[in-house]
Amino acid sequence: MGTVYEVGAGVDAAIAIGRKVMVRHGVGCGKCIHCQRKQYNLCDSFTALGYDCAADSPEYVKIPAAAVPRAKSSWFPGHGTGARRAGRPLSCCLSGQEYLNAQPGDRAFVFGAGPIGLMHAAILKAAAATPSL
Repeated sequence: MGTVYEVGAGVDAAIAIGRKVMVRHGVGCGKCIHCQRKQYNLCDSFTALGYDCAADSPEYVKIPAAAVPRAKSSWFPGHGTGARRAGRPLSCCLSGQEYLNAQPGDRAFVFGAGPIGLMHAAILKAAAATPSL
């Protein structure tokens, strides 16, 4: 989680300086069949922040322009504190749940009751699915 410090040319005007942001690490092309299915990790042009470009934990990170609309970025309203954000583990759970697309009445089995399992169970509950730990 970070704060937008500078905005490059051609970036959506809604991405304002000072805005809180958490960018998921996977960046696909946004055009291929895999990206259309939200399977960004299968994209032939897949890049990962922190692997293909520096983003591990420096003070400032330059996010590639392609990551802004297509990296499944999360832009937080207002200026809430970062202490209440679960960060990457929650992003991974949300990404998995987005792919799963649980619907009301669906049943799901969550293996494990650690932090990740509990996040999955909470997301399933919010989707009105029936989680089983």
